[in-house]
Amino acid sequence: MTKPESDQLLTRAADVLKTLPEPGWTRISDSVIGAVRSAPMSGWPIRVRRSPSAKLGSVFVSDRVVRKKLAARIRRDDRCSPSAVELELSGVDLRSIRIELAAAYGSDLTELGASVRRDTVELVSELLGEFDSSSSLLRVDVEITDIIEVHASTVEE
Repeated sequence: MTKPESDQLLTRAADVLKTLPEPGWTRISDSVIGAVRSAPMSGWPIRVRRSPSAKLGSVFVSDRVVRKKLAARIRRDDRCSPSAVELELSGVDLRSIRIELAAAYGSDLTELGASVRRDTVELVSELLGEFDSSSSLLRVDVEITDIIEVHASTVEE
């Protein structure tokens, strides 16, 4: 899936507003963009996987729900913070997830990536039905894009 339509709309709106001779745009731009982002938006439907014997119909979950839940799960780990969660769909079926992280300085990045990948497969299985971590049906890419310092007040002793 490419850049969400809402992000493209926000970028375009910001560009248009910046070109207008409106005094004080720079001062208010963050609050305006924040208000637009908090406005209700629809998402892309993702089909919940079900057993072949189930004949009750289909259930769908919004991509916004999946992204929000994944970001919240990743934030539980004090070693990292998600900066982006992208989903790739084929029609209404989830095919891959790409997660960008800012990791704490000194973290074992290989282990952190594996942990985030496991948590992702576990959560997606809870939300959408079973995905085997070795399954070719779901690809999970974790990219460490930044290193952050952990402040002493957030480190447990």
